[in-house]
Amino acid sequence: MTKIFQWCKTEIAHLIPAIIYFAICFNLFHFAQTLLMQPQDIQYTGYVGATLGAILAGKVILIAENIPFFNAFPNKPILYNITWKFFIYSIFVLLVQIIDHVLKQLYHTGNCYTACIRLLADLSQKEFWGIQMFVLMFFLVFIVFTELARVIGQSKMKEIFFGWK
Repeated sequence: MTKIFQWCKTEIAHLIPAIIYFAICFNLFHFAQTLLMQPQDIQYTGYVGATLGAILAGKVILIAENIPFFNAFPNKPILYNITWKFFIYSIFVLLVQIIDHVLKQLYHTGNCYTACIRLLADLSQKEFWGIQMFVLMFFLVFIVFTELARVIGQSKMKEIFFGWK
């Protein structure tokens, strides 16, 4: 039992910076989206939803990092790993978005067929792909900085960004 507790503690400590980063990104995105909305537009999610999205992004990171082939190019130039991880995260993010849409539609309609039809309609809308692009750009920045920290070390990163030694 203590081994499981230790593993959970290590994973949570590893994910806290990522969850904080994504919480800031998603909440800023939500704020910008709210500023651009017309007064009559209906808003389905709020800052709590954006923060829950950040926790879900942390879960996606935890799942993706435990895939055996996730760190496929450790001895190649950093661009290889960034591109590969971006591809993996893109697949995971798209799957999570699709599952989220299907579950929401299933909850509202109670019918799997109708939920899938509405999913296909949502996939053809520019809002879905616009949000997808923003989320992927947030992930790209995250991947670049985590790979940079892996290559040069966390202490060097702290020294570069904050002047801490």
